Parts: sequence; structure tokens; C-alpha cells
Amino acid sequence: MKRFARLSEDFLYDLCFGLRQLLRNPLVSGVCVLTLALGIGANA
Repeated sequence: MKRFARLSEDFLYDLCFGLRQLLRNPLVSGVCVLTLALGIGANA
């Protein structure tokens, strides 16, 4: 159970860190999201 708690804690920390980075640089975030959307849409 300890291992699962550690994994979920690390995941939540990484998720919060990623969201902070996205909010810090909205232009780069928008370009990344658009690039991913175009790439996924082109392969669908």
C-alpha cells in the first residue's frame, strides 16, 4: 500500500508541476497543444 501511495503522490506532484509550467508560458503551451492536435488528427 505504501508503494501505491508514493506513486499517486508523485503523480499528483508531477501533474501540478506540469500545469504550473503550462500556465506560466501560455503561448508555448498553445503551440504545443495545437501541434499535438494536428498530429493526432492527421493520423486518425
